[in-house]
Parts: sequence; structure tokens; C-alpha cells
Amino acid sequence: MKISSLSSRPALVGFSAFALSATVASAATFPRFDGYRSEADSPAAAAGLAGVLVVDKFETPDRTLGLVVSSGSVVGANSVDFDDASLDGTGTTGKSLQLGAWFPFQAPNTTLGFNATDLGAPPRFAGVVVTNASGVENPDGSAALIPVTMTVYMTDGTSMQQVFNVASAENDASDDIFIGVDLGADATVGIDSINISATTPIQIDHIQYTGVAAFGPQFVRDDHNGDGRSDVAWFYEPGRKSAIWNVLPSTVSGGYTSINPGSVDSDLVGTGDVDADGKADMLWYNKVSKRYTIWKMDGVNAAATEIVRYVGTDWVPIAFTDINGDRKADCVFRRTGDGKTEIAVWLMDGPSIVSGVLTSFPATYTAAYVGNFDSDAAGELILRKGGSAIDAGALFISQFSGATPSAPTRMLNGLGSSEPALSSAFQIEGAADTDADGIDDLIVRGNDTISRWKIASSAVQAKSDIFSGTGSYWTIVGFPDFDGDRRRGILFRGGNGETWSWNLNGATIIRSGALNTVDPTWKIATKQN
Repeated sequence: MKISSLSSRPALVGFSAFALSATVASAATFPRFDGYRSEADSPAAAAGLAGVLVVDKFETPDRTLGLVVSSGSVVGANSVDFDDASLDGTGTTGKSLQLGAWFPFQAPNTTLGFNATDLGAPPRFAGVVVTNASGVENPDGSAALIPVTMTVYMTDGTSMQQVFNVASAENDASDDIFIGVDLGADATVGIDSINISATTPIQIDHIQYTGVAAFGPQFVRDDHNGDGRSDVAWFYEPGRKSAIWNVLPSTVSGGYTSINPGSVDSDLVGTGDVDADGKADMLWYNKVSKRYTIWKMDGVNAAATEIVRYVGTDWVPIAFTDINGDRKADCVFRRTGDGKTEIAVWLMDGPSIVSGVLTSFPATYTAAYVGNFDSDAAGELILRKGGSAIDAGALFISQFSGATPSAPTRMLNGLGSSEPALSSAFQIEGAADTDADGIDDLIVRGNDTISRWKIASSAVQAKSDIFSGTGSYWTIVGFPDFDGDRRRGILFRGGNGETWSWNLNGATIIRSGALNTVDPTWKIATKQN
């Protein structure tokens, strides 16, 4: 594999190498909700974060993944939970965290720390529910408001502070109050920790924060050595060679794989973790034998297993990803013709096919994109309508149930209306989670502009241009996460073999720069649709 330094080549206009964007601190808000009863009342739901919200209810001795509480004592009183089948705050089994004490007096003060390594990324949203802030009266006998101070420390060393005046009676769950912070969808920093203090003792419950990895390990798409960062897999067809790049963040290392493709007729068509060991494997297709082969990977070390099943070249591999939520890569194929579209799925367990399902749709869809476009663990399928009818170019959504996709329905926008058909001048380049919310977005290219379509609840919520002026010289070849922050970026290939990377936070480029130049006869795994 020839690796050389960049010489003269058209730059991606407007970006110096690896320029960092500024923090969008002005977008931060301090949401509050009075009368909190359950997670459904959390402001996280309105912010579209319910699917990645983690809640610690103090009902077990251990804290939830990624959370460290510096002080306080767990007590069996005034819990927000239905601990005795009634939300009344008087149950004997529910738990809350007591901060401070009356006798002898101790002012409440605790720090909630968030471990970004455990969570996959630092939270953008966090808060607590105040379940008891009482014991002080006004001169007229009414309950006095207790000032509760929240100090938020960000991952860049900056901080913010907000004072909430609250009153929550003891043994009364009807007046609990959520207080929190939301840095906003475009924040380029996260929450490192939160300090909670008050003038008199209080109790808190339902500590909540966002965390992509908190529901268990995530499906691994392109990390071959298990370090939490994307790698780049290459193959050299004329010489039957393959190699892996490790990129951090602009330094390239790696090497050749321990085995070589068996034939010049073999193409690398996808990468994904077939056995949930946390390391991405490779999927190869031989155009002559019409067979697929799985390479089990551990870094550059590979072990090959052929799948003994004939698959014609008319079946296009559109995904090598987890569609049933078991964190094991499955194979999805598309065949279109004679006025219908067929979708074939192999559910995989390692190199073995657990089950295979064929589904036929009575319409011509010229492209298909597999991802997770809502907050559940199962995958979805976005189909682009072909032909010349009035709905040509329209997007349709299908939900996977196991290996079976549902009948496609027209994709909606955030207003509940049908998303307009996409002009033939625009190409959907692929699906990628660009903001670490656990939901894939669409990367769309057209008229020299690259855009990010924000997806939630399987609908197009917003469209934002990432950059204009890339030009046709640069081809999008992948969506890696080179820094391990769970936000996928864009990898480009130039006409003469150059590579260029954007790290993204939503539609904002936070790092941009050249990687190495590689002979154009070396290819990256085929982008699937």
C-alpha cells in the first residue's frame, strides 16, 4: 500500500486543517417542570432525548452507568416512584437522596459527575427532581421558597450557574420539581459535572442525563481493534491485498491484514461486528463464485469463513449492520425489477445465518438506506421511489421486525406532513448519527452542497447545510467516528487518491483536514444503498 504525503490537490474550500469551532454556550437553557410525576414529564422528552435518557431512581445500592454522586444519604422517604402502588410520597420502599441535615445543621451540597467514557459521550442534558424542600415558613405561615443552586461544569473547563426557587412539601409527591440544564442540540462541549447546593436540607430523586452507551454496548460498525474509534478498511483488487487504517485524529497508522482476499474477483462490501465482541468484521463478495465470506477481525488479524449460499450479482448488498437489536451485523440485500422491489435479509450469528427472509414490495425503489431512525433498538429501511410517477423521488419508511420489513409508508416531516419528493439532482449519500443522540441522520448531496437531515421518530425534523462548494472532485466514501465521541463525520476521497475528513457535531464541522494520499487502485469498502 503506497502512502505518501499530500501534494497539490483541490482543497475542500473554506477550511484550514483541523480548525475547531467555538462552543455554542448561548444556546444552553435551564428547564424546569413543576408537578413532576415520572420520566414522561422530563423536559428531555420535549427536546427529543427520551430515547437516550438515563434515570437513576436510587432504588438500588449501585448508581447507573456513568454517574458518580459525591455525597448524600439514600433514605426511604418521599420517593417520586410508585413504591407502594400509589404516587403519594408516603411509601416505605421508595428511595430518595437526602442532602444536608437539620440536627446538627449541615447545608446540602453534592456533585454529580458524568463519565464520558462509560457513556460514549458527555451528556448534553442533565437534571434532578427535588422531592422535599420544606421546613422554612414565611411570617404568614406559608411555606417559604428554598433557593437551590445548580452549577454546571462543562468539558471545556467553563461553567454556568442557575438558582431555582422551589418549595416541595414532605410526604407529598404531587409538588415535586424537575430542575436541569440542556446545552442544546448544536453544543460542541458536554456536561462534565453538576453541583447542587441549597440553603436548607433537601431531598432529590430521579437524577437524569443523556448517554448514548448507557443502555449497553453499542453495535460496532467500523472499529476493528476495539478502541472505540472508527478505522478505515481498504482493499487492492489487482494485487489481492487489504489493509486497515487506524486514525487518531489526523495521524494514520495500521497495516496489512494477516490474510489476503482469495481472488482478484473479491470486493470488500461492508464492515460490521457479526458476533458482538466489540470489533468490526469484514464482508467480502466474490463476483465469480457468487459467494460471500466473513472475515472475523481482531485488529489486522483475520480468520475467513465462506457462507455457502449462492447470491447473484443482481442482489445489491445495501447494509451489513444490526437490524434486530442484538448488536450483531446482519446482511440486507435489494433487487429491483419488473415493477417490484425485493428485500432479502440474513440474520447473522457470527458467520452463520440464523434465518433468512425474503420480502417483496409492489413498487420500484431505486435506492435503500438502512439505519436506526427512531429510539428503539430495531433498524429501519428508507426507500427512494423510482419511476416517473408524481411521487418519483419520494422517500418511504419501513420498520424491521426481526428480519421482516413492514410495508413502506410515506416518510413524514416534523409537522406530520409528507416529506416532499427528492429531486433527481440530490443524492442521499448514506445514514449516520452526527449528533450522538443514538438516531441516524441522512447525509444529502446536491447542487454542490452537502446537507444533514435531522431524523427523529422516523421523520425528517430539520435540514441544515453543512457546506457548499466541495465540488465533484471529492467523493463521499464513508461516515467514520475518528475521535470516539459517537458523532459520525464524513470521509472524502479525491480523484487522485487523496483522503479528507470532517468531524461533525450535527451540521457543524468541528474539525477538517487531510489524511494520507493512497493510490487510486486501493478502494474503501463499497458505500451501500
